[in-house]
Amino acid sequence: MTLLLGDRRAGDSQRHFRLVPLGTYTRTLALTQAGHIGTVLTALLIIALTLDLAPRAERIAAEAGPAGPFGIARHLLWYLLLRSCDIITLVLPLACFLGIWWSEITFTQSRERIAIWNGGRSPLQSIMPLLMVGIALGSLQATALIVLRPTAVTIQIENGIGDYGGRFNRSLRPTERRWITLPNHMVQARIDYRHARLVDVQLFELSAGGRMTGRITAATAEPDREYGYWLFRNGSRWVASGEGEVPDATTRNERGFSEERVALPLDA
Repeated sequence: MTLLLGDRRAGDSQRHFRLVPLGTYTRTLALTQAGHIGTVLTALLIIALTLDLAPRAERIAAEAGPAGPFGIARHLLWYLLLRSCDIITLVLPLACFLGIWWSEITFTQSRERIAIWNGGRSPLQSIMPLLMVGIALGSLQATALIVLRPTAVTIQIENGIGDYGGRFNRSLRPTERRWITLPNHMVQARIDYRHARLVDVQLFELSAGGRMTGRITAATAEPDREYGYWLFRNGSRWVASGEGEVPDATTRNERGFSEERVALPLDA
């Protein structure tokens, strides 16, 4: 009997630690840490968006067009939302560091840590709130990097919003014409990046001495299946008279075509 009582007392004296992921202690500390991180994140986003919008507010407002005050306000809010999806990937790690630091200072000043240790909680139990907050915010960071930021940048580019829209917009512009210089050709055209073609094309053919020997004008031109050739559609070809020949005033040396295959050393 004495031996049984001794075994029972020895068993009662042993502490069995269990992890309680959603216990009161875990919820209280996790919500406190998340609140501090959220406060810091909000402050950092406000500062970053203010610095981002201030120098270009007039240009962003002009992009809304004649939409009136409400339309301009709606466009600015849409721009800020898109920029938030981009900026949050940069400031979230800093917000986590400052927010956890703030929480630890608060716990130390309020003697919360002393109460935790006096309560007999193991280090593994004490780290559960931080682990849960880390998993949640790590998932948010991964989602922002993989989904939110690329989507926001794509929307800005496709709609010509902000700096991304100005620098990386690949839509066809009605007044922007570019010159392309090749060894025996010069090309002037509008570039349709999305469809990998040239629009409103003028192709000037040059001799080895730099003399223009011909000109092709076409509505569009796109790469042929065979490398080094392009298909010109709905245009005309003008051929210059031979060197030293007197041009015939009664002929224009020009013919129209619906489609013509031209050797052109130009990569798409």
